[in-house]
Amino acid sequence: MRTIIPPKEYTAENVKSIRMSTGLPQDVFALAIGIAPETLRGWEQGHGKPDVAASRILYAIELDRHILDYYVH
Repeated sequence: MRTIIPPKEYTAENVKSIRMSTGLPQDVFALAIGIAPETLRGWEQGHGKPDVAASRILYAIELDRHILDYYVH
């Protein structure tokens, strides 16, 4: 049987740090990961947190900040 590692929990500072590492503005980053810019702004201001799917995406970006190059030109 395989073990599923639980998603990492992200704080407002974590989310902003990951986005900033990509060099993308909020609106572009949000659309690249499939969320509304307003949602990202809320996360970065500490209003709400990423769900499981978004946390997995943020973790992938944290491991390789260039992963969004496939979606942003």
